Amino acid sequence: MSETNEGRLEEVKRSAKWLYCFMGPVDVQSISEDMNWQIEQVEKAQQDVEKHLNSYREWFEEQTNFSNENEWLRESLAFYADSKNYQVNVVDQWEPEIKVMMDGGAKAAKLLEELK
Repeated sequence: MSETNEGRLEEVKRSAKWLYCFMGPVDVQSISEDMNWQIEQVEKAQQDVEKHLNSYREWFEEQTNFSNENEWLRESLAFYADSKNYQVNVVDQWEPEIKVMMDGGAKAAKLLEELK
């Protein structure tokens, strides 16, 4: 709740007390009860807004995490899906290099560890 809203609610509460003290013979009790009920409703609504706002923040954070995980998965899949990474690069006749073989699944293992 913002400072403005809190300040305004406090002002309403003070007005309710002032009205109760100042009005005298009028049915102040009924007016005061109505104002107290309204104040309670506003406070409940503010609590509900805070609760929903916190739920939204948690949901948004989860979505951001899913987005990051999807990006990591795409990068890893792209590496294994790229046919160039399966081509033999002959450094010399006894030591052929194949990127996927050299990786030995390290990219996938690292990704799986990060997703735990």
